[in-house]
Amino acid sequence: MKFSVYVPDDLWEAASHRLGGKDKNPSQVVQEALRRRLSEEEARASLLAEGIAVDPERFEVIRSKLLRGARLEFERGYTAGLELAEVLDFDRLADMVCYYECDLADLAGNWGVEGVPWAQWFDKHHAEVDPDFPDERFALFRQGVARALQDLWAALGDSGWGVPSERANVTLPNAQG
Repeated sequence: MKFSVYVPDDLWEAASHRLGGKDKNPSQVVQEALRRRLSEEEARASLLAEGIAVDPERFEVIRSKLLRGARLEFERGYTAGLELAEVLDFDRLADMVCYYECDLADLAGNWGVEGVPWAQWFDKHHAEVDPDFPDERFALFRQGVARALQDLWAALGDSGWGVPSERANVTLPNAQG
């Protein structure tokens, strides 16, 4: 990542002296400062967690309760994914699964466009899938949507599409009449 920042002269002088002196360029100094800060945070978290007595039964009860809620959120997303697939055509489903890895931002780019069949779906699920303001609380919902689309795509493949028919010599009727 490349960007510009303002650092007051006195702060820069102290940081560069402490983090490597004149031997390091500004990028190396900033990288070293960030690495040290992250390392300090990890060490602090480890110290706090050391020696904590955990009741394994209580922990498991809480984990199970939260897991049920997580499954419900995933299922809610899966159901919404099936609803979305009902308004997608084959090409859009193929794009979503094969090229966009079920990232809903592609569809959202056409959200407000008149006549787009999935606009109503986005209106209903805006909070969960808004690509401009991704909310991690809805990560399981989005994973459920993605899984539904992927499962449908896999089911299409499993149903023998693209596999030559046993009646390969049959002439198909002309679509134009």
